[in-house]
Amino acid sequence: VRVLLFHLLSMNHLLPSVCVSMRVCVRSYLRMCPKPENAVTIAVSSRVLFRTETEQKVYEQKGVEEYLRYQVEHENEPFAPGPAFSFVKALEAVNARLRELYPESEELFDIVLVTYNHAHVGVRLINTINHHNLFIERFCMTGGSSPIGYLKAWQTNLYLSADAEKVREALSEGIAAATMFMSNKLTEVSQTQLRVAFDGDAVLFSDESERIFKAQGLDGFFQHERDNEDILLDCVCRRVRKKRIGLLSFRFL
Repeated sequence: VRVLLFHLLSMNHLLPSVCVSMRVCVRSYLRMCPKPENAVTIAVSSRVLFRTETEQKVYEQKGVEEYLRYQVEHENEPFAPGPAFSFVKALEAVNARLRELYPESEELFDIVLVTYNHAHVGVRLINTINHHNLFIERFCMTGGSSPIGYLKAWQTNLYLSADAEKVREALSEGIAAATMFMSNKLTEVSQTQLRVAFDGDAVLFSDESERIFKAQGLDGFFQHERDNEDILLDCVCRRVRKKRIGLLSFRFL
């Protein structure tokens, strides 16, 4: 791993960012690994997958050079799990079960680790991935540049980041994205069962009803739904539609 990353570093004048397609697993071996053709691609920032508050403070207070030196000096100390860690573990649990049931099939979820860091931090990231037994096949080190171009090239289905500005940029490019942060109150979340809740308003379906509610209040919203209960709601993705029937019952669950 170190030889590979240092080789990439020696090409730094040619490569402002480094994207590596490889398999990183607990057995610590690397091999080229193409993306599963029909997988759901989820790009996760290193700052939400792992806890990097201490390192971020070093960067903000002492600058890039001291930050890189700190990372190299602590490369054998794995990062602690971040807010997206349990979610990624649950995705991997689904993939593992699929491999057991259908050995010849492709994985459902393709997880890509994205970091604004330089390649100097790559060794610590790989050590952390191995320490936590994560099955992440690809990661991208952008060297401080925006990851949006890579997200588009990967046809990313979901991007999770701690950087609200980058999330807004991804959304403006039509990429589903969300800002994550570490809550002061830790909540235990299953790492073996994948549980996802979707907001129907302006996420799965159009924000038509939401706009009526904001403009006319609750009474106006109910009247609008009764008047239009047989008219299909547009889907944000433009590929799925849903009848309004039942909307009143699940809206306030």
